[in-house]
Amino acid sequence: MSQKIVESDELEEGYTLNQIKESKPDDLFLTSAGFEDRTLVATESLDSDYRADWGIIYVNKEYFQQSNKEQTKSHLEKLQSKLEEHCDEVDVLMGSWLEADEQLFSLRDGFQVLKNRDSLDITVDITTFNREALLVSFNILYSINNDITTRILYASPKEHGEWLSSGHRLVRNVIGFAGIQNSSKPTLLVILSGFEQDRAINTIEEIEPAKVLMGIGDPPTKEPF
Repeated sequence: MSQKIVESDELEEGYTLNQIKESKPDDLFLTSAGFEDRTLVATESLDSDYRADWGIIYVNKEYFQQSNKEQTKSHLEKLQSKLEEHCDEVDVLMGSWLEADEQLFSLRDGFQVLKNRDSLDITVDITTFNREALLVSFNILYSINNDITTRILYASPKEHGEWLSSGHRLVRNVIGFAGIQNSSKPTLLVILSGFEQDRAINTIEEIEPAKVLMGIGDPPTKEPF
């Protein structure tokens, strides 16, 4: 198992990506469609000779129920068109960030095409993946094959808005990461906090841990954060 991370400043105009191994196509190019323009950056950085056996685009159905649904639809079509130039097969997996089981089943069924291979070379553009879908994706992929070379791509935003979300719906464990519960021991909650404090506070209130360890960005993306 090996990993490579391509930093966002590498994905600039003029930079191109080829296969992980020059001698063979990647087994999978995995990306996610969203409403932000940066969802296209990684695929537009693919070298003209880049090849993959399979291209998979994951998208949450809730994106098509929002005011910016036309942007998501346009980006999905552009991603699909671009990957068809580089991949033998391209699939779109429709999931849901509200329905955890729907998200799981969509990803699980979509990755079955990769079973029974001796090893896997996977390029993953994580730019607009929601974190739960990303964790579930890696969990499924590493359960299919334990000899995987993974290359991670990420295009960071130049600026953040005033807020990305507010409030919270519910606190739940990610499927496949339930852990082992021991009622005789105190609960430790580790929070990797961004600047959306509502969700961190509500998680603490619902879990009611004995101790909290807080991880923060230093330096922050912006001073107010």
